[in-house]
Amino acid sequence: MPSPRGRCLGGGRCPPSETSPQGCAGQARARSGPPIRAPKVRASRTAVLGRARRPRAGPGALAAGLAIALLLAAAGLARAHLLPEQEHADPEIFLGWRAWLHLGLQAAHLTAFGLWLGTTLGAWLLGVGRLDGLLLAAWPLLLVMLLTGSYNMEYGAGIAPTPSLFNLAEVSRTPFGLTYTVALAAKLGVYGLALLHLLALSALHFRGRIAEGRLRRVYLAGASGLGLLLVALTAVVLLLHEAADLYPTALHPFGGRLGPGPPAAVGVPGGQVVSDGFAVLLQGPVLAAIGLRGLHLLGFGLWLGLMGLGLITREPPLRRLVAWSWIALGVGLLSGVGELFTWVPFATWPLPWNLEALRALRFGVTYARLFAAKLAVAGAILLVTAGFTLLARRPDPRAAGLAKSLLALNLALGFLLAYLVMMLLLVHEGVDHAL
Repeated sequence: MPSPRGRCLGGGRCPPSETSPQGCAGQARARSGPPIRAPKVRASRTAVLGRARRPRAGPGALAAGLAIALLLAAAGLARAHLLPEQEHADPEIFLGWRAWLHLGLQAAHLTAFGLWLGTTLGAWLLGVGRLDGLLLAAWPLLLVMLLTGSYNMEYGAGIAPTPSLFNLAEVSRTPFGLTYTVALAAKLGVYGLALLHLLALSALHFRGRIAEGRLRRVYLAGASGLGLLLVALTAVVLLLHEAADLYPTALHPFGGRLGPGPPAAVGVPGGQVVSDGFAVLLQGPVLAAIGLRGLHLLGFGLWLGLMGLGLITREPPLRRLVAWSWIALGVGLLSGVGELFTWVPFATWPLPWNLEALRALRFGVTYARLFAAKLAVAGAILLVTAGFTLLARRPDPRAAGLAKSLLALNLALGFLLAYLVMMLLLVHEGVDHAL
């Protein structure tokens, strides 16, 4: 009986010399043809050297460089084209550390609100962020809003008496005082609801009896709705602030602008016929001004929050982040163009090529300088976002570090933009008082 080692694969008997592993296997290979060899894979230089190749800076670094160059060039051009200080009559209002601290607190209020609103809406739109992280981020932002908002009520209100529901007899003597106070109280009430909503969801999450996914949906839905309501009420409060500053001059959409001729007054036929009360909010130009201002604030807040979310999220969905960032910037840009017709306090647009006409107007040169700086920062933000968009379209995951750097640069530009907006609003208020 032959041993199993002497059996051939075909059922016969192997020769003694072929019972080794090379015997029958060699004959089988000879009958089946030449062996099939695996293709040689050439090792890349990166694998041989044992270190990862750095991604090329490419469009991201180019966009960042262009953004910084635009900021420097705009500052230089504005300084070169502005008239000497002795040739215009703008009073200096940025004096001393108290003025800069006042502007810093107001800018902190704007950025805290923008980050809270933007991160809430952004987490909903992008599907990122754990509930505990969203709650932990919301607490300091809402507390900063509380502190800076309390300061603004005391030192940045639109009427001389303190706007309080316990002081209605005094505030009602001021034009638009009662309307302004009630609108501000409504805004504070919605803010209080946002705090209670955050407190309730934090307690429920701490107890752990409800699924985190369900609590997250409830939190984002409630916070987003309250945030959008705060945007609308903020736009109403800002317009009533302007109406109280301007009275008896008409609002800017009705011709109450600083120019060569006298501004329009309240009660002019075809203009602002309502001098006080909520009825002024029902007029078409006023509704347009409120809507544009609310959209401008919404676009800024959503964009700022998206930048923050993209920076702190480990692997954000870059394509959706880019898409919603451009949508937010588009909303802000289009509403900003519309506000040139409803919010600018001058009969001549405060653009660099109109400086000759603005020279004789109170705060004209200062306003134009700050407006040009704001446009320059907005242009830099567009350039950085364009570079981030080009990086997001590349499949190379090693470019994530450069993308994060661009997000951080955009976030810093957003903080700078908020400070410039507060400076512009202070000068705007000076123009309104001059009218």
